[in-house]
Amino acid sequence: MSFNKKVEKKLKDLSGKVKAKLSAKVMGVLALVASLAIVASPLLRKNDITASSVLITNMAGNSSGSGVVLDSSPTSSRILTNAHICRVVASGGLASNWSGTFLVTGYQISLQHDICLLTVSGDMKVKTKVANRPPEFYYEQATISGHPAGLPNVVTSGHFSGRKVLEVMVSIVPCTEEDAADPQKGMLCMLIGGIPQVKRYESVLVTATIMPGSSGSGVYNKDKELSGLAFAGSGGFCYAWTVPYEALKNFLNEEVPHLKLDHPNALVNIFNKVGQSKTSFAKEIELQRKLKQVCATYDRHKIKKFCELADQDMVYLK
Repeated sequence: MSFNKKVEKKLKDLSGKVKAKLSAKVMGVLALVASLAIVASPLLRKNDITASSVLITNMAGNSSGSGVVLDSSPTSSRILTNAHICRVVASGGLASNWSGTFLVTGYQISLQHDICLLTVSGDMKVKTKVANRPPEFYYEQATISGHPAGLPNVVTSGHFSGRKVLEVMVSIVPCTEEDAADPQKGMLCMLIGGIPQVKRYESVLVTATIMPGSSGSGVYNKDKELSGLAFAGSGGFCYAWTVPYEALKNFLNEEVPHLKLDHPNALVNIFNKVGQSKTSFAKEIELQRKLKQVCATYDRHKIKKFCELADQDMVYLK
């Protein structure tokens, strides 16, 4: 090998070593930048029962309930709550957790139980694990996380108890002329202007306490996995009747893929700032509010059965 070729070979070898060292340094710098970026950006919180708890309100801010962030993405998040909470926000609503407040953009209401899946417009930075087993009745600890009375997150504990088929008021429809003339319905029409609609739901009693506003609160097993939702009670401060684990799983696995995504009506009356709904849901909420007002007066005894149903409703109405 000639002298020139030997020099050329050494220069190439030296160049290769320099490039390798530079490449290693560059890769190290890039790795450091990437790690710093991860630390600087907010991480997705998984199975955090406080971070996943959501306060859901209508646009007027005078009706509220709770929910659980099921999953999140950079552009939207999905929240599990009760069907009767989705009716509260059918004219427009807001959902808030530790990450911020977001506009409700859609909802899917179960045809089988008091469950609904809300969609909001932003990243709530939470993912919640749904249990892959039913809770152990009477022995397993239960935790409920929600926003009773519109308060900051409240967590209470108890145990999973037994099952019961519960009669629940799911809506109130305005009275027709025929209803007003009916001897049995006439009293309700005179006092509240509507007829309560009742459904029977299988439910599980959980001995953690709830209040109005707790509807839609997450119910977690001992492993802090979502096992149900609170949906009814028996008074102002009480134990929780909850959506059974099986109903929750059936909704997510069998119903959601086939349910139509409905959207809140965004029209707002600029004079009274109340959403103008194309559906009857807004009217139902007003009739529900009137029923609770009547049940707080001496007229309660006249419609005792319906007042007992109203007492079960865990929506917070101001």
